[in-house]
Amino acid sequence: MPDEIESLRREIDALDDQLAALLNRRAGLAQRIGALKSGAPAYRPEREIEILRRITKNPGVLPAERVAAVFREVISACRGLEEAIRVSYLGPEGTFSEQAVRKHFGRAVEGQPSGSVDEAFRRCESGAVQFAVVPVENSTEGVVGRTLDLLLATPLRICAEIELRVQQNLLCKGESLRAVRRVYSHAQSLAQCNGWLAQNLPGAERVAVASNAEAAQRASTEEGSAAIAGEAAAERYRLNVLARSIEDAPNNTTRFLVLGNLDPAPTGNDRTSLVMSAENRPGAVHALLTPLAQNRVSMSRIESRPSRAGGRAVGVHVLHRHRGPPKGPGRCRSARRTALQGAVPENTRLLPLGMLIDPCELSPSYVRSIAPYQPGKPISELAREMGLDEAGIVKLASNENPRGIGPRTRAAIEAAIGGVARYPDGNGFELKQALSARYGVDPSSIVLGNGSNDVLELVALAFLGPGRAAVLSEHAFAVYPLATQARGARAIVVPAKNYGHDLETMAKAIDDETYVAWIANPNNPTGTLARADEVQAFLRRVPERVIVVLDEAYNEYLTPEPGCASASRSRIRRSPT
Repeated sequence: MPDEIESLRREIDALDDQLAALLNRRAGLAQRIGALKSGAPAYRPEREIEILRRITKNPGVLPAERVAAVFREVISACRGLEEAIRVSYLGPEGTFSEQAVRKHFGRAVEGQPSGSVDEAFRRCESGAVQFAVVPVENSTEGVVGRTLDLLLATPLRICAEIELRVQQNLLCKGESLRAVRRVYSHAQSLAQCNGWLAQNLPGAERVAVASNAEAAQRASTEEGSAAIAGEAAAERYRLNVLARSIEDAPNNTTRFLVLGNLDPAPTGNDRTSLVMSAENRPGAVHALLTPLAQNRVSMSRIESRPSRAGGRAVGVHVLHRHRGPPKGPGRCRSARRTALQGAVPENTRLLPLGMLIDPCELSPSYVRSIAPYQPGKPISELAREMGLDEAGIVKLASNENPRGIGPRTRAAIEAAIGGVARYPDGNGFELKQALSARYGVDPSSIVLGNGSNDVLELVALAFLGPGRAAVLSEHAFAVYPLATQARGARAIVVPAKNYGHDLETMAKAIDDETYVAWIANPNNPTGTLARADEVQAFLRRVPERVIVVLDEAYNEYLTPEPGCASASRSRIRRSPT
Protein backbone atom coordinates (compact mmCIF):
# COMPACT_ATOMS: atom_id res chain seq x y z
CA MET A 1 0.00 0.00 0.00
CA PRO A 2 2.71 2.61 0.84
CA ASP A 3 4.50 1.82 -2.44
CA GLU A 4 1.29 2.37 -4.42
CA ILE A 5 0.63 5.70 -2.65
CA GLU A 6 4.17 6.84 -3.36
CA SER A 7 3.79 5.86 -7.01
CA LEU A 8 0.57 7.85 -7.34
CA ARG A 9 2.19 10.86 -5.67
CA ARG A 10 5.05 10.77 -8.18
CA GLU A 11 2.46 10.72 -10.96
CA ILE A 12 0.73 13.74 -9.38
CA ASP A 13 4.07 15.54 -9.12
CA ALA A 14 4.73 14.91 -12.81
CA LEU A 15 1.29 16.22 -13.71
CA ASP A 16 1.86 19.31 -11.51
CA ASP A 17 5.09 20.01 -13.38
CA GLN A 18 3.25 19.71 -16.69
CA LEU A 19 0.45 21.95 -15.46
CA ALA A 20 2.94 24.61 -14.32
CA ALA A 21 4.70 24.50 -17.68
CA LEU A 22 1.39 24.73 -19.56
CA LEU A 23 0.18 27.60 -17.36
CA ASN A 24 3.36 29.56 -18.08
CA ARG A 25 2.98 28.82 -21.78
CA ARG A 26 -0.61 30.06 -21.65
CA ALA A 27 0.49 33.21 -19.80
CA GLY A 28 3.11 33.86 -22.47
CA LEU A 29 0.48 33.59 -25.22
CA ALA A 30 -1.77 35.98 -23.28
CA GLN A 31 1.09 38.49 -23.11
CA ARG A 32 1.60 38.25 -26.87
CA ILE A 33 -2.14 38.82 -27.45
CA GLY A 34 -2.00 41.84 -25.15
CA ALA A 35 0.84 43.32 -27.18
CA LEU A 36 -1.09 42.77 -30.43
CA LYS A 37 -4.21 44.47 -29.01
CA SER A 38 -2.42 47.86 -29.15
CA GLY A 39 -4.10 49.29 -26.06
CA ALA A 40 -7.48 47.56 -26.45
CA PRO A 41 -9.03 46.38 -23.14
CA ALA A 42 -7.68 43.12 -21.73
CA TYR A 43 -11.04 42.22 -20.17
CA ARG A 44 -13.43 40.77 -22.75
CA PRO A 45 -16.35 39.18 -20.87
CA GLU A 46 -17.75 37.36 -23.91
CA ARG A 47 -14.40 35.65 -24.52
CA GLU A 48 -14.00 34.62 -20.87
CA ILE A 49 -17.52 33.21 -20.76
CA GLU A 50 -16.81 31.25 -23.95
CA ILE A 51 -13.70 29.68 -22.33
CA LEU A 52 -15.52 28.75 -19.12
CA ARG A 53 -18.45 27.21 -20.98
CA ARG A 54 -16.14 25.11 -23.12
CA ILE A 55 -14.00 23.92 -20.21
CA THR A 56 -16.92 22.98 -17.96
CA LYS A 57 -18.46 20.79 -20.66
CA ASN A 58 -15.61 18.28 -20.27
CA PRO A 59 -16.75 15.39 -18.04
CA GLY A 60 -14.53 14.46 -15.12
CA VAL A 61 -14.26 13.85 -11.39
CA LEU A 62 -14.36 17.55 -10.45
CA PRO A 63 -17.77 19.29 -10.50
CA ALA A 64 -18.19 21.94 -13.19
CA GLU A 65 -18.30 24.82 -10.69
CA ARG A 66 -14.94 23.74 -9.19
CA VAL A 67 -13.35 23.55 -12.63
CA ALA A 68 -14.79 26.99 -13.47
CA ALA A 69 -13.36 28.44 -10.23
CA VAL A 70 -9.87 27.15 -11.05
CA PHE A 71 -9.94 28.47 -14.61
CA ARG A 72 -11.39 31.79 -13.45
CA GLU A 73 -8.18 32.34 -11.48
CA VAL A 74 -6.05 31.22 -14.43
CA ILE A 75 -7.83 33.72 -16.68
CA SER A 76 -7.50 36.41 -14.01
CA ALA A 77 -3.76 35.88 -13.60
CA CYS A 78 -3.16 35.93 -17.37
CA ARG A 79 -5.38 38.99 -17.83
CA GLY A 80 -3.34 40.75 -15.17
CA LEU A 81 -0.24 40.36 -17.34
CA GLU A 82 -1.98 42.37 -20.08
CA GLU A 83 -3.51 45.15 -17.96
CA ALA A 84 -3.83 46.15 -14.31
CA ILE A 85 -7.59 46.24 -13.72
CA ARG A 86 -9.25 48.23 -10.94
CA VAL A 87 -12.85 47.58 -9.86
CA SER A 88 -14.98 49.65 -7.49
CA TYR A 89 -17.68 47.96 -5.44
CA LEU A 90 -20.02 48.66 -2.53
CA GLY A 91 -17.78 48.28 0.51
CA PRO A 92 -16.41 47.83 3.00
CA GLU A 93 -14.05 44.90 2.43
CA GLY A 94 -15.49 41.51 3.26
CA THR A 95 -19.00 42.16 1.89
CA PHE A 96 -20.94 40.08 -0.61
CA SER A 97 -20.13 42.76 -3.19
CA GLU A 98 -16.41 42.01 -2.82
CA GLN A 99 -17.23 38.32 -3.05
CA ALA A 100 -19.01 39.01 -6.36
CA VAL A 101 -15.94 40.87 -7.66
CA ARG A 102 -13.68 37.92 -6.84
CA LYS A 103 -16.12 35.43 -8.32
CA HIS A 104 -16.26 37.24 -11.65
CA PHE A 105 -12.82 38.84 -12.05
CA GLY A 106 -10.68 36.50 -9.93
CA ARG A 107 -8.06 37.69 -7.48
CA ALA A 108 -5.66 39.36 -9.92
CA VAL A 109 -7.60 42.65 -9.87
CA GLU A 110 -7.48 45.61 -7.51
CA GLY A 111 -10.80 45.90 -5.69
CA GLN A 112 -11.61 49.38 -4.39
CA PRO A 113 -14.41 49.47 -1.78
CA SER A 114 -16.77 52.46 -2.00
CA GLY A 115 -18.90 53.97 0.72
CA SER A 116 -22.05 53.94 -1.43
CA VAL A 117 -23.43 52.77 -4.76
CA ASP A 118 -23.18 56.40 -5.93
CA GLU A 119 -19.47 56.49 -5.18
CA ALA A 120 -18.89 53.18 -7.02
CA PHE A 121 -20.55 54.73 -10.09
CA ARG A 122 -18.56 57.97 -9.73
CA ARG A 123 -15.20 56.24 -9.58
CA CYS A 124 -15.90 54.36 -12.78
CA GLU A 125 -17.37 57.39 -14.59
CA SER A 126 -14.33 59.49 -13.71
CA GLY A 127 -11.84 56.89 -14.94
CA ALA A 128 -10.40 56.15 -11.48
CA VAL A 129 -11.33 52.49 -12.10
CA GLN A 130 -12.19 50.62 -15.28
CA PHE A 131 -15.23 48.80 -13.89
CA ALA A 132 -17.83 48.97 -11.13
CA VAL A 133 -19.73 46.05 -9.61
CA VAL A 134 -23.09 47.05 -8.09
CA PRO A 135 -26.08 45.06 -6.76
CA VAL A 136 -29.23 45.40 -8.83
CA GLU A 137 -31.64 42.71 -7.59
CA ASN A 138 -32.13 40.25 -4.73
CA SER A 139 -34.42 37.26 -5.03
CA THR A 140 -35.87 37.94 -1.57
CA GLU A 141 -35.78 41.76 -1.24
CA GLY A 142 -36.40 42.74 -4.90
CA VAL A 143 -34.61 45.39 -6.98
CA VAL A 144 -32.06 47.86 -5.61
CA GLY A 145 -33.80 51.16 -6.33
CA ARG A 146 -30.73 53.38 -6.09
CA THR A 147 -28.91 51.32 -8.71
CA LEU A 148 -31.84 51.68 -11.12
CA ASP A 149 -31.90 55.45 -10.53
CA LEU A 150 -28.21 55.77 -11.34
CA LEU A 151 -28.43 53.48 -14.39
CA LEU A 152 -30.89 55.93 -15.88
CA ALA A 153 -28.32 58.73 -15.85
CA THR A 154 -24.93 57.07 -16.22
CA PRO A 155 -23.00 56.85 -19.52
CA LEU A 156 -21.62 53.48 -18.40
CA ARG A 157 -22.71 50.27 -20.11
CA ILE A 158 -23.61 46.91 -18.63
CA CYS A 159 -20.68 44.62 -19.52
CA ALA A 160 -21.68 41.48 -17.61
CA GLU A 161 -23.77 40.23 -14.72
CA ILE A 162 -22.95 38.10 -11.69
CA GLU A 163 -25.40 35.88 -9.83
CA LEU A 164 -24.15 35.26 -6.31
CA ARG A 165 -25.72 32.74 -3.98
CA VAL A 166 -26.07 34.68 -0.71
CA GLN A 167 -24.85 32.16 1.84
CA GLN A 168 -25.08 33.48 5.39
CA ASN A 169 -22.60 31.92 7.83
CA LEU A 170 -22.08 32.24 11.57
CA LEU A 171 -18.50 33.43 12.13
CA CYS A 172 -16.61 33.54 15.41
CA LYS A 173 -13.09 33.57 16.88
CA GLY A 174 -14.02 30.62 19.09
CA GLU A 175 -15.04 27.12 18.07
CA SER A 176 -18.23 26.56 20.06
CA LEU A 177 -21.76 27.93 19.85
CA ARG A 178 -22.05 27.77 23.63
CA ALA A 179 -19.67 30.73 24.06
CA VAL A 180 -21.66 33.05 21.76
CA ARG A 181 -23.55 35.69 23.75
CA ARG A 182 -23.94 38.36 21.03
CA VAL A 183 -24.51 38.22 17.26
CA TYR A 184 -23.65 41.15 14.98
CA SER A 185 -24.92 41.58 11.42
CA HIS A 186 -26.75 43.87 9.05
CA ALA A 187 -30.45 44.14 9.93
CA GLN A 188 -31.42 42.44 6.67
CA SER A 189 -29.14 39.48 7.36
CA LEU A 190 -30.46 39.13 10.92
CA ALA A 191 -33.98 38.99 9.52
CA GLN A 192 -32.98 36.40 6.90
CA CYS A 193 -31.57 34.12 9.66
CA ASN A 194 -34.29 34.70 12.24
CA GLY A 195 -35.47 31.07 12.34
CA TRP A 196 -31.99 29.57 12.73
CA LEU A 197 -31.05 32.06 15.47
CA ALA A 198 -34.27 31.37 17.38
CA GLN A 199 -33.57 27.65 17.32
CA ASN A 200 -29.80 27.58 17.91
CA LEU A 201 -28.98 30.82 19.79
CA PRO A 202 -32.25 31.84 21.47
CA GLY A 203 -30.52 33.71 24.31
CA ALA A 204 -27.93 35.60 22.23
CA GLU A 205 -28.28 39.35 21.84
CA ARG A 206 -28.81 40.45 18.23
CA VAL A 207 -27.09 43.70 17.30
CA ALA A 208 -27.67 45.38 13.91
CA VAL A 209 -24.68 47.18 12.35
CA ALA A 210 -24.04 49.03 9.08
CA SER A 211 -22.65 46.03 7.16
CA ASN A 212 -21.79 42.36 7.54
CA ALA A 213 -18.12 43.30 7.16
CA GLU A 214 -18.36 45.56 10.20
CA ALA A 215 -20.05 42.70 12.04
CA ALA A 216 -17.13 40.38 11.22
CA GLN A 217 -14.64 43.03 12.28
CA ARG A 218 -16.34 43.39 15.67
CA ALA A 219 -16.54 39.64 16.14
CA SER A 220 -12.81 39.39 15.48
CA THR A 221 -12.02 41.66 18.46
CA GLU A 222 -14.77 40.92 21.00
CA GLU A 223 -14.90 37.81 23.13
CA GLY A 224 -18.25 36.02 23.13
CA SER A 225 -19.32 37.73 19.89
CA ALA A 226 -20.18 36.23 16.53
CA ALA A 227 -21.14 37.64 13.15
CA ILE A 228 -23.43 36.64 10.32
CA ALA A 229 -21.55 37.22 7.07
CA GLY A 230 -20.15 35.60 3.94
CA GLU A 231 -17.02 33.55 3.41
CA ALA A 232 -15.06 36.60 2.23
CA ALA A 233 -15.50 38.21 5.65
CA ALA A 234 -14.40 35.01 7.40
CA GLU A 235 -11.25 34.92 5.30
CA ARG A 236 -10.44 38.62 5.68
CA TYR A 237 -10.95 38.76 9.46
CA ARG A 238 -9.63 35.24 10.18
CA LEU A 239 -12.78 33.90 11.75
CA ASN A 240 -13.97 30.33 12.10
CA VAL A 241 -17.17 29.28 10.32
CA LEU A 242 -19.27 27.74 13.09
CA ALA A 243 -22.31 27.14 10.88
CA ARG A 244 -22.86 27.46 7.13
CA SER A 245 -25.97 28.43 5.15
CA ILE A 246 -28.03 29.48 8.16
CA GLU A 247 -30.43 31.65 6.14
CA ASP A 248 -34.11 30.69 6.31
CA ALA A 249 -34.61 30.96 2.52
CA PRO A 250 -32.11 28.53 0.90
CA ASN A 251 -32.27 30.02 -2.60
CA ASN A 252 -31.43 33.64 -1.73
CA THR A 253 -29.51 35.08 -4.70
CA THR A 254 -28.27 38.58 -5.51
CA ARG A 255 -27.70 39.74 -9.05
CA PHE A 256 -24.83 42.19 -9.62
CA LEU A 257 -24.01 44.23 -12.72
CA VAL A 258 -20.52 44.85 -14.07
CA LEU A 259 -20.46 48.40 -15.45
CA GLY A 260 -17.85 49.98 -17.70
CA ASN A 261 -17.27 51.51 -21.11
CA LEU A 262 -17.11 48.21 -23.02
CA ASP A 263 -19.68 47.05 -25.53
CA PRO A 264 -19.48 43.23 -25.26
CA ALA A 265 -20.20 41.08 -28.28
CA PRO A 266 -23.02 38.47 -28.18
CA THR A 267 -22.12 35.07 -26.71
CA GLY A 268 -25.17 33.06 -27.88
CA ASN A 269 -27.02 33.18 -24.55
CA ASP A 270 -27.38 36.76 -23.40
CA ARG A 271 -29.67 38.97 -21.36
CA THR A 272 -30.16 42.59 -22.39
CA SER A 273 -31.14 45.19 -19.80
CA LEU A 274 -32.71 48.46 -20.91
CA VAL A 275 -33.24 51.40 -18.59
CA MET A 276 -35.62 54.01 -19.98
CA SER A 277 -37.42 57.10 -18.75
CA ALA A 278 -40.67 58.66 -19.91
CA GLU A 279 -42.92 61.54 -19.00
CA ASN A 280 -45.55 60.78 -16.39
CA ARG A 281 -48.57 60.75 -18.67
CA PRO A 282 -51.15 58.17 -19.83
CA GLY A 283 -49.80 55.67 -22.34
CA ALA A 284 -46.11 56.53 -21.80
CA VAL A 285 -45.06 53.04 -20.69
CA HIS A 286 -47.19 51.46 -23.42
CA ALA A 287 -45.37 53.56 -26.02
CA LEU A 288 -42.00 52.46 -24.60
CA LEU A 289 -42.89 48.78 -24.83
CA THR A 290 -44.66 48.81 -28.21
CA PRO A 291 -41.44 48.57 -30.31
CA LEU A 292 -40.40 45.51 -28.30
CA ALA A 293 -43.68 43.77 -29.05
CA GLN A 294 -43.54 44.77 -32.72
CA ASN A 295 -40.04 43.27 -33.02
CA ARG A 296 -41.08 40.08 -31.15
CA VAL A 297 -38.73 40.67 -28.20
CA SER A 298 -39.88 38.73 -25.11
CA MET A 299 -39.48 40.36 -21.69
CA SER A 300 -38.56 38.38 -18.59
CA ARG A 301 -39.09 41.19 -16.08
CA ILE A 302 -40.21 44.82 -15.88
CA GLU A 303 -39.75 47.29 -13.02
CA SER A 304 -41.30 50.75 -12.85
CA ARG A 305 -40.43 53.38 -10.26
CA PRO A 306 -40.78 57.16 -9.83
CA SER A 307 -37.99 59.28 -11.24
CA ARG A 308 -36.36 62.05 -9.22
CA ALA A 309 -36.77 64.23 -12.28
CA GLY A 310 -40.55 63.96 -11.99
CA GLY A 311 -41.33 61.29 -14.59
CA ARG A 312 -41.10 57.52 -14.37
CA ALA A 313 -37.90 55.50 -14.45
CA VAL A 314 -38.69 52.19 -16.10
CA GLY A 315 -36.28 49.27 -15.86
CA VAL A 316 -36.99 46.64 -18.52
CA HIS A 317 -35.04 43.36 -18.35
CA VAL A 318 -35.27 41.51 -21.66
CA LEU A 319 -33.97 38.05 -22.54
CA HIS A 320 -32.43 38.27 -25.99
CA ARG A 321 -30.90 35.00 -27.17
CA HIS A 322 -28.51 34.82 -30.13
CA ARG A 323 -28.49 31.56 -32.10
CA GLY A 324 -24.96 31.34 -33.44
CA PRO A 325 -22.93 34.34 -34.62
CA PRO A 326 -24.81 37.65 -34.79
CA LYS A 327 -26.14 38.39 -38.25
CA GLY A 328 -25.69 41.95 -39.38
CA PRO A 329 -25.32 43.69 -35.99
CA GLY A 330 -25.26 47.07 -37.67
CA ARG A 331 -28.46 46.35 -39.54
CA CYS A 332 -30.23 45.02 -36.43
CA ARG A 333 -29.23 48.03 -34.38
CA SER A 334 -30.39 50.36 -37.14
CA ALA A 335 -33.73 48.58 -37.36
CA ARG A 336 -34.23 48.81 -33.61
CA ARG A 337 -33.31 52.49 -33.65
CA THR A 338 -35.81 53.25 -36.42
CA ALA A 339 -38.60 51.32 -34.73
CA LEU A 340 -38.01 52.92 -31.36
CA GLN A 341 -37.74 56.43 -32.71
CA GLY A 342 -41.10 56.01 -34.39
CA ALA A 343 -42.93 54.99 -31.22
CA VAL A 344 -41.17 56.41 -28.16
CA PRO A 345 -42.61 59.62 -26.67
CA GLU A 346 -40.67 62.83 -26.98
CA ASN A 347 -37.99 63.45 -24.29
CA THR A 348 -37.58 59.70 -23.65
CA ARG A 349 -34.01 58.50 -23.00
CA LEU A 350 -32.80 55.00 -23.94
CA LEU A 351 -29.28 55.36 -22.61
CA PRO A 352 -27.78 51.85 -22.87
CA LEU A 353 -28.70 51.65 -26.57
CA GLY A 354 -27.10 55.04 -27.26
CA MET A 355 -30.28 56.62 -28.63
CA LEU A 356 -31.96 59.96 -27.97
CA ILE A 357 -29.38 60.92 -25.35
CA ASP A 358 -29.42 64.27 -23.64
CA PRO A 359 -25.71 65.30 -23.73
CA CYS A 360 -26.03 66.58 -20.15
CA GLU A 361 -26.67 63.02 -19.02
CA LEU A 362 -23.21 61.96 -20.27
CA SER A 363 -21.46 63.92 -17.54
CA PRO A 364 -20.54 62.12 -14.29
CA SER A 365 -23.33 61.83 -11.74
CA TYR A 366 -21.49 64.07 -9.25
CA VAL A 367 -21.50 66.87 -11.85
CA ARG A 368 -25.16 66.38 -12.77
CA SER A 369 -26.17 66.69 -9.11
CA ILE A 370 -24.84 70.27 -8.88
CA ALA A 371 -27.73 72.73 -8.94
CA PRO A 372 -27.53 75.07 -11.98
CA TYR A 373 -26.31 78.58 -11.18
CA GLN A 374 -29.04 81.21 -11.30
CA PRO A 375 -27.37 84.41 -12.57
CA GLY A 376 -28.65 87.83 -11.65
CA LYS A 377 -30.35 89.98 -14.23
CA PRO A 378 -28.71 93.08 -15.72
CA ILE A 379 -29.69 96.43 -14.24
CA SER A 380 -31.57 97.42 -17.39
CA GLU A 381 -33.83 94.35 -17.12
CA LEU A 382 -34.43 94.90 -13.40
CA ALA A 383 -35.37 98.52 -14.05
CA ARG A 384 -37.82 97.47 -16.76
CA GLU A 385 -39.44 94.68 -14.67
CA MET A 386 -39.75 96.75 -11.48
CA GLY A 387 -40.34 100.19 -12.99
CA LEU A 388 -37.24 101.71 -11.39
CA ASP A 389 -34.67 104.24 -12.52
CA GLU A 390 -31.44 102.50 -13.62
CA ALA A 391 -29.33 105.20 -11.97
CA GLY A 392 -30.78 104.32 -8.57
CA ILE A 393 -29.98 100.58 -8.71
CA VAL A 394 -26.80 99.18 -7.11
CA LYS A 395 -26.09 95.43 -7.48
CA LEU A 396 -24.42 94.67 -4.15
CA ALA A 397 -24.58 90.90 -4.78
CA SER A 398 -22.26 91.30 -7.75
CA ASN A 399 -19.51 93.04 -5.72
CA GLU A 400 -19.86 96.16 -7.87
CA ASN A 401 -18.46 99.49 -6.76
CA PRO A 402 -21.37 101.98 -6.66
CA ARG A 403 -18.92 104.87 -6.70
CA GLY A 404 -17.39 103.94 -10.02
CA ILE A 405 -13.69 103.60 -10.85
CA GLY A 406 -11.09 105.82 -9.21
CA PRO A 407 -9.02 108.45 -11.07
CA ARG A 408 -5.79 106.40 -11.06
CA THR A 409 -7.62 103.34 -12.37
CA ARG A 410 -9.21 105.45 -15.11
CA ALA A 411 -5.81 106.88 -16.06
CA ALA A 412 -4.27 103.38 -16.26
CA ILE A 413 -7.11 102.14 -18.48
CA GLU A 414 -6.81 105.11 -20.80
CA ALA A 415 -3.04 104.63 -21.05
CA ALA A 416 -3.45 100.94 -21.96
CA ILE A 417 -6.32 101.35 -24.41
CA GLY A 418 -3.98 101.55 -27.40
CA GLY A 419 -2.78 97.98 -26.83
CA VAL A 420 -6.11 96.22 -26.35
CA ALA A 421 -5.95 94.88 -29.92
CA ARG A 422 -3.06 92.61 -28.90
CA TYR A 423 -3.18 89.46 -26.81
CA PRO A 424 -2.35 90.21 -23.17
CA ASP A 425 0.52 88.43 -21.43
CA GLY A 426 -1.20 85.27 -20.22
CA ASN A 427 1.66 84.55 -17.84
CA GLY A 428 1.29 87.97 -16.16
CA PHE A 429 5.05 88.52 -16.07
CA GLU A 430 5.01 92.12 -14.87
CA LEU A 431 2.26 91.48 -12.31
CA LYS A 432 4.14 88.50 -10.91
CA GLN A 433 7.30 90.59 -10.61
CA ALA A 434 5.41 93.27 -8.71
CA LEU A 435 3.79 90.72 -6.37
CA SER A 436 7.16 89.04 -5.86
CA ALA A 437 8.75 92.31 -4.79
CA ARG A 438 5.87 93.20 -2.47
CA TYR A 439 5.54 89.87 -0.68
CA GLY A 440 9.11 88.58 -0.92
CA VAL A 441 8.19 85.35 -2.71
CA ASP A 442 9.68 83.79 -5.86
CA PRO A 443 7.62 84.51 -9.04
CA SER A 444 7.51 80.77 -9.81
CA SER A 445 5.41 80.31 -6.65
CA ILE A 446 2.70 82.70 -7.87
CA VAL A 447 -0.38 81.48 -9.77
CA LEU A 448 -2.70 84.03 -11.34
CA GLY A 449 -6.39 83.66 -12.16
CA ASN A 450 -9.34 85.67 -13.41
CA GLY A 451 -10.76 86.27 -9.95
CA SER A 452 -10.47 83.99 -6.94
CA ASN A 453 -12.91 81.43 -8.38
CA ASP A 454 -10.43 80.65 -11.12
CA VAL A 455 -7.66 79.89 -8.63
CA LEU A 456 -9.95 77.88 -6.34
CA GLU A 457 -11.09 75.72 -9.25
CA LEU A 458 -7.44 75.18 -10.27
CA VAL A 459 -6.70 73.91 -6.76
CA ALA A 460 -9.61 71.47 -6.94
CA LEU A 461 -8.56 70.33 -10.42
CA ALA A 462 -4.98 69.68 -9.30
CA PHE A 463 -5.54 68.04 -5.92
CA LEU A 464 -9.08 66.61 -5.72
CA GLY A 465 -10.88 63.72 -7.38
CA PRO A 466 -12.94 60.58 -6.62
CA GLY A 467 -11.70 58.90 -3.46
CA ARG A 468 -10.36 62.17 -2.03
CA ALA A 469 -11.89 64.70 0.36
CA ALA A 470 -11.76 68.39 1.29
CA VAL A 471 -12.59 69.88 4.68
CA LEU A 472 -14.48 73.17 4.92
CA SER A 473 -16.62 75.13 7.33
CA GLU A 474 -20.37 75.54 7.40
CA HIS A 475 -21.36 79.01 6.10
CA ALA A 476 -18.08 79.28 4.12
CA PHE A 477 -17.72 80.56 0.54
CA ALA A 478 -20.21 78.72 -1.71
CA VAL A 479 -17.55 77.88 -4.31
CA TYR A 480 -15.69 75.52 -1.95
CA PRO A 481 -18.31 72.71 -1.87
CA LEU A 482 -19.10 73.23 -5.55
CA ALA A 483 -15.44 72.96 -6.64
CA THR A 484 -15.08 69.88 -4.45
CA GLN A 485 -18.20 68.20 -5.82
CA ALA A 486 -17.30 69.03 -9.42
CA ARG A 487 -14.18 66.90 -9.04
CA GLY A 488 -16.08 63.95 -7.55
CA ALA A 489 -14.45 64.46 -4.15
CA ARG A 490 -16.12 64.23 -0.74
CA ALA A 491 -16.84 67.44 1.19
CA ILE A 492 -16.30 67.24 4.97
CA VAL A 493 -18.42 70.11 6.28
CA VAL A 494 -17.59 71.13 9.86
CA PRO A 495 -20.28 73.02 11.84
CA ALA A 496 -19.54 76.73 12.20
CA LYS A 497 -18.51 78.32 15.50
CA ASN A 498 -20.21 81.68 15.97
CA TYR A 499 -20.78 81.74 12.20
CA GLY A 500 -17.03 81.39 11.62
CA HIS A 501 -14.42 78.67 11.18
CA ASP A 502 -13.94 76.21 14.04
CA LEU A 503 -10.32 75.50 13.10
CA GLU A 504 -9.70 73.07 15.94
CA THR A 505 -12.63 70.85 14.88
CA MET A 506 -11.66 71.18 11.21
CA ALA A 507 -8.19 69.85 12.04
CA LYS A 508 -9.74 66.88 13.87
CA ALA A 509 -12.07 66.18 10.90
CA ILE A 510 -9.17 65.61 8.49
CA ASP A 511 -8.99 61.92 7.56
CA ASP A 512 -6.78 59.76 5.34
CA GLU A 513 -8.62 60.88 2.17
CA THR A 514 -8.35 64.63 2.89
CA TYR A 515 -6.08 66.57 0.53
CA VAL A 516 -7.48 70.13 0.70
CA ALA A 517 -8.61 72.42 3.53
CA TRP A 518 -10.61 75.51 2.49
CA ILE A 519 -10.41 78.57 4.78
CA ALA A 520 -12.01 81.94 3.91
CA ASN A 521 -10.50 84.65 6.10
CA PRO A 522 -12.34 86.99 6.39
CA ASN A 523 -15.18 84.59 5.77
CA ASN A 524 -17.58 85.21 2.91
CA PRO A 525 -20.50 85.66 3.54
CA THR A 526 -20.57 85.93 7.38
CA GLY A 527 -17.68 88.41 7.78
CA THR A 528 -16.05 86.53 10.66
CA LEU A 529 -12.28 86.51 11.09
CA ALA A 530 -9.83 83.91 12.39
CA ARG A 531 -6.80 85.46 14.09
CA ALA A 532 -3.37 84.86 12.55
CA ASP A 533 -2.17 82.87 15.58
CA GLU A 534 -5.26 80.61 15.32
CA VAL A 535 -4.50 79.93 11.67
CA GLN A 536 -0.86 79.19 12.49
CA ALA A 537 -1.94 76.71 15.17
CA PHE A 538 -4.20 75.02 12.59
CA LEU A 539 -1.34 74.81 10.08
CA ARG A 540 0.90 73.11 12.63
CA ARG A 541 -1.71 70.35 13.14
CA VAL A 542 -2.44 69.68 9.45
CA PRO A 543 -0.66 66.71 7.79
CA GLU A 544 2.01 67.62 5.23
CA ARG A 545 -0.02 66.26 2.28
CA VAL A 546 -3.02 68.56 2.91
CA ILE A 547 -3.11 71.72 0.78
CA VAL A 548 -4.43 74.56 2.95
CA VAL A 549 -6.15 77.28 0.92
CA LEU A 550 -6.13 80.60 2.81
CA ASP A 551 -8.64 82.62 0.83
CA GLU A 552 -8.13 86.29 1.86
CA ALA A 553 -10.04 87.88 -0.99
CA TYR A 554 -11.58 90.44 1.39
CA ASN A 555 -8.48 91.15 3.48
CA GLU A 556 -8.20 94.72 2.17
CA TYR A 557 -11.47 95.63 3.91
CA LEU A 558 -9.96 94.95 7.36
CA THR A 559 -8.87 97.67 9.73
CA PRO A 560 -5.33 96.73 10.88
CA GLU A 561 -5.48 95.52 14.47
CA PRO A 562 -2.99 93.66 16.66
CA GLY A 563 -3.19 89.93 16.06
CA CYS A 564 -5.39 90.33 12.98
CA ALA A 565 -2.66 90.63 10.36
CA SER A 566 -2.96 88.58 7.21
CA ALA A 567 -2.29 84.95 8.08
CA SER A 568 -1.04 84.18 4.58
CA ARG A 569 1.42 87.10 4.56
CA SER A 570 2.99 85.97 7.83
CA ARG A 571 3.11 82.43 6.46
CA ILE A 572 4.87 83.65 3.29
CA ARG A 573 7.49 85.44 5.33
CA ARG A 574 8.24 82.24 7.25
CA SER A 575 8.10 79.87 4.23
CA PRO A 576 8.78 81.92 1.07
CA THR A 577 8.78 78.85 -1.20
